[in-house]
Amino acid sequence: MPSVIRIKNLPKKKLATNTKEPVFVVTSSGCWECISHGLKNGYANIFGGGHRFMWSLWNKKEIPDGMVVRHKCDNSKCCNPHHLEIGTQYDNVQDAVKRGRRNPARGSQLPQFGKIARNARPVIQLTMDGEFVSKHPNGYVDGFSASKIHSTCKGKQSQHKGYKWVYEEDYIIGGNNSCK
Repeated sequence: MPSVIRIKNLPKKKLATNTKEPVFVVTSSGCWECISHGLKNGYANIFGGGHRFMWSLWNKKEIPDGMVVRHKCDNSKCCNPHHLEIGTQYDNVQDAVKRGRRNPARGSQLPQFGKIARNARPVIQLTMDGEFVSKHPNGYVDGFSASKIHSTCKGKQSQHKGYKWVYEEDYIIGGNNSCK
């Protein structure tokens, strides 16, 4: 049978918002998973965030502004203070990428890009003066918003990131390529 940990004598201001004292079961990996409070977004729902609460309680200080509490064990249910550390949101995202829980790919590297490319219309990138810059056969350009490019092609906006954009079928070589 797994061990159970009860947290007693919580600070009175904490108990004022939630009278239920946290109870944890200790897993074989040493994680403390809360069984007394429900989960919210995969985290123990103790005073707004079990892992954040336990880090603050254990370290006797508030989480510094701009910092997050990260799980060294990669178990979002874990509230064991020895499995928690402070870091930036960037650090937290990098942890997720390294552990295979987040796809670092962007733009044309995304798995769904092939589907987008098959359904996209070719676009022409122009300077603000209407001079040809380049053609993009799949309607997608790294570093540019595909939806804004297509909004420009449809005449909903005049430019995107300093360029005019037109659908290939609307492009007139040497002609007036102003937005519709």
